[in-house]
Amino acid sequence: MNLTTYQEKPVEPKKVQAFQFKRGQEAGVCFNTRTWFNQNWIYSEDLSLEEFERQRKLFRRPKKDLIPYVVINEQRVRVKHNDWVVITDNQINVINTKRFKELYIESN
Repeated sequence: MNLTTYQEKPVEPKKVQAFQFKRGQEAGVCFNTRTWFNQNWIYSEDLSLEEFERQRKLFRRPKKDLIPYVVINEQRVRVKHNDWVVITDNQINVINTKRFKELYIESN
């Protein structure tokens, strides 16, 4: 058996856009009704304040369970305080601070 030596190619660093979400920057709040396979989210921006409150009470969601979200490229992204929103070519990911620091370094 003849073994050949290969050298691993260096990986090209990929630039991404990211921002760290802080409380107070949200576009609104939302909650999951837990119907339809856990996919039925209700967003405050879609309804009047009264209707949103009615829906929240209908699905018995305490106010502390409301999740903030931001709107990026017409896509709603659910976030928590200090989470990083990372935008790559065609994807938007939300990752926590610890994971973000493991994956990315600041570039100008």
